Amino acid sequence: MKIELLYFEGCPGSAETLGILENVVAQEGLAAEILPVIPDPDDWSGFPGSPTILVDGEDLFPVERHDLGRAASCRIYATPEGPKNHPTAAMVREALA
Repeated sequence: MKIELLYFEGCPGSAETLGILENVVAQEGLAAEILPVIPDPDDWSGFPGSPTILVDGEDLFPVERHDLGRAASCRIYATPEGPKNHPTAAMVREALA
């Protein structure tokens, strides 16, 4: 399994998301490679924001948005505790199952 963490500097949820990914993958004993990736600004069209988790090229938490332009933005996740700048470990664990 290939897990890419798409992010850019300045979004505070990126480091937290990377830590959550590493912990969940280790705890679940998953055979996965985690690659932090800073997207090329030319490829930001349709980018749902930083941090975004791709598993084998698919967004782990897909969003349907038609207003995504060519700009960088920080992503907000709807968690059971309310909006956060990263998904919870439980959300990641469930989505990877």
